[in-house]
Amino acid sequence: MGKPHIQLIKADQGYRGVEGNMKELHPQLSLETVKSNFGTTDFLPLVGRWVVERTISWFTGTRRMMRNYEKYLHTATNMAVTCMVAFMLRYFR
Repeated sequence: MGKPHIQLIKADQGYRGVEGNMKELHPQLSLETVKSNFGTTDFLPLVGRWVVERTISWFTGTRRMMRNYEKYLHTATNMAVTCMVAFMLRYFR
């Protein structure tokens, strides 16, 4: 099985102007800008964004992931994977 490829990028309204440039550089990618729901009284989690923000908050809860202690990128990547495996084991226990 090959490596998975990114096909969709979700961004906030600040990236609205780069859609044309991105299509020229990377035609296989599509950019979806998500309108925020600020200014409303209702809490409406944005699709996909809630998962990313929750995962980042899990990372910041571990001391090892708070700072970049690693010298090499592959070590930092493996620490991130190890951290997520620990969370998944705790979650699905």
